[in-house]
Amino acid sequence: MRWNGASGAPIGQRSSDEIVDRLLRKLRGGDDPDTVERGLTLAARLAAIDGDPADAILRARSIVVSAGGDTSAIDRLTDLVNLVDDEPSLKGHLQIDFSLARGIAYYNGIIFDIVYGVGATNLGGGGRYDSLSRALGGPDTVPALGFAYTLESLLKVMPADDPAVAMPQPATVKLGDSTLNFLSACGVKVSRPNARRYTGSLPSLPGIDVLFQRTADITDKVEEGSAEMGITGLDRLMEYRHDEGAVIAVLDDLEYGRCEYVLAVPDSWLDVTSVDDLADLALEFHERGRQLRIATKYPTLLRRYLFERGINFFTLVPASGTLEAAPIAGYADLIADLTATGTTLRENRLKTLEGGTILVSQACLIANPCTLSRNSDDLRLAQALTETLEAHLRAEPYYRITANVQGRTAEDVSTMILARPDIAGIRGPTVARVFSVREEDWYAVSLLIRKDRLLDAVAHLRECGGVDIAAAQLSYLFKGESRAFGQFMDVVQAVNGRQLNDA
Repeated sequence: MRWNGASGAPIGQRSSDEIVDRLLRKLRGGDDPDTVERGLTLAARLAAIDGDPADAILRARSIVVSAGGDTSAIDRLTDLVNLVDDEPSLKGHLQIDFSLARGIAYYNGIIFDIVYGVGATNLGGGGRYDSLSRALGGPDTVPALGFAYTLESLLKVMPADDPAVAMPQPATVKLGDSTLNFLSACGVKVSRPNARRYTGSLPSLPGIDVLFQRTADITDKVEEGSAEMGITGLDRLMEYRHDEGAVIAVLDDLEYGRCEYVLAVPDSWLDVTSVDDLADLALEFHERGRQLRIATKYPTLLRRYLFERGINFFTLVPASGTLEAAPIAGYADLIADLTATGTTLRENRLKTLEGGTILVSQACLIANPCTLSRNSDDLRLAQALTETLEAHLRAEPYYRITANVQGRTAEDVSTMILARPDIAGIRGPTVARVFSVREEDWYAVSLLIRKDRLLDAVAHLRECGGVDIAAAQLSYLFKGESRAFGQFMDVVQAVNGRQLNDA
C-alpha cells in the first residue's frame, strides 16, 4: 500500500499539489504562511519515501538535516532496521514506507503492515502501543508491541487445496445466520428441512411460511405483495422501496446487523476532514469543469443526503463489488459504503468525514400494510410475530430478582425496598407473604431490574435482610398493548380509508 499522492501522482482526480494548496488555504487563517508551507512540504517529502531501508533512511536523514530538524527518530529507526536484518528469516523482506499511518490514537512508536506476494496483499498490521492499557482504562502506560492478522486475507492467499483449512464459505445473505439465531432466541425458531431448501416454517406460530431470499430482494418481495413481512437491513429498505407507504418498518431495530453507511475519502486528502470541506471541494471541481466522482451501492440514499447538504455537483459511480479500491484504481475520487468497524476502510487508506454518516443501519422487521389489510388471519399472524419479537427485545435488558425478606408486615418490607427507588423495580416491588413452616414472618420480594444494576439490587436486598436471592433473565416483557403493532395498525387503517375513498 502506498500513498500515491505523496509523489505527485493523482488520487482520484487530485494531485498532491492540489491537496497541499487547498490545505494551505484552510490553515492560513492565523499561522505564518511560509512556516506552514515549509512544514507541509517537509511532510510531503518524507511521505514520498518508500523502498529499500538503507536508501529510505539515507533520504530521510538528508531531508531532516537540510530542514534543521532533530534526527533522533531516524537514529532509532536505523537501530530497529539493524535488529531486523540480524534475523535471517526477515533479512531482505523489509521495506520502509513513511506514508504509512494508523488512525488509532494509542500507537506511540513504530507501526508496520504485513504484506504477502507480488501484489503486496495486506495480511495485517500492528505497532508499538504503550498507551493501550491507558486507553482501556488503566492508570499507566505499559511497554507493548503487537499485531493482528485479517482472517479473510489469510484465506485468500492460502492454497485452495490446503487440507489443514476447512472453513465454511460465507453465505450470500450475510444476515441469514444472524436472523435465524435472533428468531430462535425470540422463541420462534425456523424449521428448515435442509440448507438447500428455500422455504421453512415457524412451528411456534402455525400459519407462517418462511421464504429465504437475498437481502437485496426482500424489500421488493414485500412491496409487490408476494410476501407480507420480511427481515432485512434498514439500509436495504430505505434504498430499494419505491413507495414509502407500500412497505414500512414495523420494528426498525432488531438489535443485530449494525453498520453505518458513510462517506470515505483517501487519507492523503489532508485538507478534507468534514462534509463541509467536501461541499467546498465539489464546488471547486465544478468551477474547473470537473465532477466529484463517488462510488456507491446505494445511489438513492446518497443522492438525497448530498442534496440535503447543498452538495449538488457530483457524479455517482454504480458499483457492486469491493468499493475500497475505487480511488486507487482511479474510477472514483471517494466512496460511500457500509462499515461495521472501519477496519477495511483504514486498511485501504481511507478515512471517514466529520458529519459523513449517511445512515445508521441494522436489521428490521418490515411489512406491507396494504396486503395485510385484506386478510384478518394474516393480520392476526403479523400481530403475533410482531408482539413476540417486540416483547423479547424489551425484555433483553432486564433480570427478574426474587428474595425472601423477613418483616412484620408486607408494608414494612416494601418500605425497606423502596428506600432505594432507583433499584426497586420498574414500578416497585411485588411483596407476597411466605407461609413458613416455622411460622415466621417472611415475605417474597420480586423485582424487575436492568442488567447493569443487578449487583446493586442484590446488595440492597441483602441490606434489607434478604436471603435466597435468585436472578433470571427475562424472555419476554409485554406491555398493556404493543406500541409497534399499534402504530402499524394506524397505517393499515389509513390504507383502508384510502381504498374506501377510491371506491
